[in-house]
Amino acid sequence: MHTLDSRFLNLTNCFSYRFSAPGTFRYDLSPLPTGLADEDDDARAIVVADREGGTQQQHHITVARVDGELTATPARLEVNRGDLVTWSTDGTTGTGFAVRGAIGKTVVDSAALCDESVYTHAFGLPGTYEWADANGSGLRGVVRVAAPEPRAQKANGRRTQWQRALARGTLVHVRGAAAEPAEVEIQVGQTVFWAVQDAPGVTITDVSLLR
Repeated sequence: MHTLDSRFLNLTNCFSYRFSAPGTFRYDLSPLPTGLADEDDDARAIVVADREGGTQQQHHITVARVDGELTATPARLEVNRGDLVTWSTDGTTGTGFAVRGAIGKTVVDSAALCDESVYTHAFGLPGTYEWADANGSGLRGVVRVAAPEPRAQKANGRRTQWQRALARGTLVHVRGAAAEPAEVEIQVGQTVFWAVQDAPGVTITDVSLLR
């Protein structure tokens, strides 16, 4: 199973960002956090129109490795102010990737989560996962993952109790350097969503990687 670490996006996790101001977001994809994309480089760009749709729309970008290079599909995207854009992999990106760019003076970085960012991770194995901010803010928390009971996995032609549970995500609200709730309990296969607000550029990283 892929490790809990928002610095390296892979099969079990995604990075999302809500664009609340108009402009053009030009960004790079890299196996490691890198510098910002060139202001004139439109190879990968999200154009945020100065209008709001009736409801917030969610847009999806798939990242793949083609001939040794990371690619984004679609490479260019037009969205409305307030829309959410999500990056995920098709499974060919190897050790993972980071998204980094800027819109105006605002830096958007999947390896340093700030305001309007969301990181998600699906847990495939039971256990207790302690996580912390690798960038040193003091942010930390715990995810306890339980194996489903045998009876929850059995049903006669209907969705099992465990299958119904998989459709429910668990939200952790990160504000500054604090997480609420700091500890959550889920079942194997469920996803935790970390919604970040006013944070100083944090990561969600298994503490075993920081020792």
